[in-house]
Amino acid sequence: MKKLFPKKKQPSISTGKADLKQSINQIRMGIKKYEKDSQDFHLRARKAVAEGNINLAKNYLLRRKRALGNLERFQGFIIKLERQQDAIDSAETIKTMGTTMKSTTAVLKKHVDELNPEQIMEMNEESEEAIANLEESAEVMSENPDSEAESDAIDEELEELKTQVMLDGGNLPETPTSNISVPLEDDTEPIEEDPSKSEKVKKELEKLKKELDG
Repeated sequence: MKKLFPKKKQPSISTGKADLKQSINQIRMGIKKYEKDSQDFHLRARKAVAEGNINLAKNYLLRRKRALGNLERFQGFIIKLERQQDAIDSAETIKTMGTTMKSTTAVLKKHVDELNPEQIMEMNEESEEAIANLEESAEVMSENPDSEAESDAIDEELEELKTQVMLDGGNLPETPTSNISVPLEDDTEPIEEDPSKSEKVKKELEKLKKELDG
């Protein structure tokens, strides 16, 4: 059984906006008409009075009064409809803002989840630890395990050279206090011996020679 009073289908948003716009335009046209009529009736009433036709003047004034009444009502209509239009515009703006804020909030939340401060701190600590481990590994890899042994061997060889020089009757020069770079080329100039020798050094050399001969 069909309903006697079926529910009317709600108009779409676009249809409602179009109807509202059309109504506002019609009312604005009516306002212009009643404004013009009121002015015309006022001029005609004045002309009738000037011509001495009082009854006609009253008729025009009455019609002007009705035009002014209709003008006042239409102005009330337009105020209400324009208020509704402003409300619809505001609702659409709010809806657009809500949709935009919803999408931007989702994006911000995603970034916050991906850029967790605790995770960033943890990654930073892990990165610093990794760099420190690499630097330590590089230092270990660059170490020469034979450096100390080589230094001891060189010192021992140097002492042997000093002994040979003294056995050959030579004297060792005084150790310089400043760092002097020794050339390693084969064509180095021979070192000239200092003619002035101390008595102490001579006695030590003689003593050392006697011990070696004996």
